[in-house]
Amino acid sequence: MATIAIQDTFLEAFSQLPKAEQKRTQEMIKKLREDAPYSSLNLERYKEAVDPRVYSIRVNDTYRTIVVRPDKSDMMLLVWVDHHDDAYRWAKRKRFTINPNTGVIQMWSLEEVPPVQSEESKYVYGLYSKLSDQQMKRLGVPAEMVAEVRKVQSIEELEKRKSQLPQDVFEALLYLAHGEEFEEVVRFMEELRAESEQLANQSDSSQTAEKVTQNIHSSGHIVVISDDEHLNDILAKPLEKWRIFLHPSQKVLVERNYNGSVRVLGGAGTGKTVVALHRARYLARHLIKPNEKILLTTYHSHLTDYLLECLKTICSKTDLKKIDVLSIDQLASRIVEQIKDIEPKKVIKPLEQLKDVWATVCRKVGYPLERLKFVMQEYEQVIQFNSIETWEEYRQIARVGRGVRISVKEKERVWQVVTQYKKRLDELGWLDFILFLRIARQWLEQNPGAISYRAAIVDEAQDFHMEAFKLLRTLVPPQTNDLFIVGDPHQCIYPRKVVLHHCGIHVRGPRSKRLRINYRTTEQIREQAVARLSGFEFDDLDGGKLKGKYTSLIYGEPPERCHFASEQEEYRFLVDKIKELLTLGIKSHEIAVLVRTNKMVEKIKAHLRKHLIPTVTLKNRFIQSESGVNCGKMSRSKGLEFRIVFLVGINQELFPPKSKMVGMDQEGKRELEKRERSLLYMASTRARDKLFVTSHGVPSPIWGVQE
Repeated sequence: MATIAIQDTFLEAFSQLPKAEQKRTQEMIKKLREDAPYSSLNLERYKEAVDPRVYSIRVNDTYRTIVVRPDKSDMMLLVWVDHHDDAYRWAKRKRFTINPNTGVIQMWSLEEVPPVQSEESKYVYGLYSKLSDQQMKRLGVPAEMVAEVRKVQSIEELEKRKSQLPQDVFEALLYLAHGEEFEEVVRFMEELRAESEQLANQSDSSQTAEKVTQNIHSSGHIVVISDDEHLNDILAKPLEKWRIFLHPSQKVLVERNYNGSVRVLGGAGTGKTVVALHRARYLARHLIKPNEKILLTTYHSHLTDYLLECLKTICSKTDLKKIDVLSIDQLASRIVEQIKDIEPKKVIKPLEQLKDVWATVCRKVGYPLERLKFVMQEYEQVIQFNSIETWEEYRQIARVGRGVRISVKEKERVWQVVTQYKKRLDELGWLDFILFLRIARQWLEQNPGAISYRAAIVDEAQDFHMEAFKLLRTLVPPQTNDLFIVGDPHQCIYPRKVVLHHCGIHVRGPRSKRLRINYRTTEQIREQAVARLSGFEFDDLDGGKLKGKYTSLIYGEPPERCHFASEQEEYRFLVDKIKELLTLGIKSHEIAVLVRTNKMVEKIKAHLRKHLIPTVTLKNRFIQSESGVNCGKMSRSKGLEFRIVFLVGINQELFPPKSKMVGMDQEGKRELEKRERSLLYMASTRARDKLFVTSHGVPSPIWGVQE
């Protein structure tokens, strides 16, 4: 049976075919797999193509599939399908080569693209003029394209040439255009290649077509068909490329064998969740025994439905039986249910919902109510963060990062309030979330093996509390491939800090990884979102500083920053712009309007409905049955994505909120501003194609009108 591979370009073209032609094309591929001599197919060399290995296969009288047939090989690579004239036009100048320096199968062409010029660009060298021929070779640039690459004078022009350049070359050139040093880019490419070869356990350096097509370097755009079921699965959803293709840097992370835990950090849109999902499938298929299970967990319960739905698209029923998808609070509930001698308790997850309890105990001990917010934050950020259970522990603890200094006498008063708070919760039969996690962990420590998983995968790790990681460490003892932790510290919108090695999780050195390519958000949106974080440092979840850049491979329109004199004018713009988008073919569920508060959500919904625009509310469940413009709090949008996003009400009094700044010293205010900037960064990177940022009255200094 012939080896049949599919390139991502084929799936793009396949998705545009009429349904009847998709079915005929699918049947043609099945025949291609079964008929190695290809005697039953109209396989013809395309004589006008510049590459002699380009062939066409007749789907019917009107449509043709373009394939590449390497020399001395029984392999076929499907690269395009279209109306015969369009298919031949697409294939005519395409070249398909195996780059001897990078080991990547490359598709490229030498079609002319007029340079993007401004008055200034007429008098400057190109972006890559200083690169020598040898440096171009190290980047993987085909020799025939070196002169063309040297002509590129801007990132915009590079983007226009994207379809001509090999994907790996485009990425390398983009890194350089964004300021990465040449040797750093080459080092990254060579390290990736070395890891790939080690992963594949390649014993020779030969580069046959079959080997190159199936190696990890080609995983980002080529997939080899294993059987008819695999083919059917791919063609059923051809545009969901994340199910089929993994960038080599992602595939290495997914399939590597680790001698312990691993931490993967990456900016918004870099595919962290995709890596987590594929890692779960890989472990289910290749690591665990029949009686073992894998845990896939996240902080937000509304994301578990989404993770499970995604897993169903890439996993078999057998795979799914080996994977539990639970939020951290659902996991704790399962554990606490096993404790026979504990009284039934109602779990109140967010501390904010216990304000009345805190107010009651403050009155009881004579603690000023104007300090209520402070004592609640002290409890969460110092006492709970450090698992403090005694006065002596609290008296001696360093309150790093709190931003407000207090005396020992004030500490005594705080501890008195906390003691009464715990007593009151016990009287009510309640537990706050962190206490709940601690009870689950302590029971597991006393009952080792009662509930266990062979491995755990953590998504959105930046939102987890230290107590959650201590629970996971107890649940999954140290061993090979035990914990796989992915997150983005830039998106942490809660006043907490995690130090993994304090939880018994060691990820330093070779088990600390980074994703650096954004596949979702345009470079213009990414750049503006990252600008919100300027001037602030972020930790790496293990006591160090977050370092490294990431770049988007997608270019589009810059975000629109619109300021209005009144709220009425701002809302009028929102209505007019959404109506315009709907007339352009954007579906209502592809649009999100994100605001600061629930009150604003209801106000926006009422205003849109008044103008006959359907709306739905962002809910705990990601999968929505209704259709309408998504309206919700920014904090609820974590993990989601939409084609168009509106951030509304970016006003001075809300970002940062003045009410939260009362009583804070400068350090505390700076920490609050940092979280506010992270909130805007997270919310703005929910947009794939276009971002609108609006305000009225006095705009927020965090996202000013003119920057």
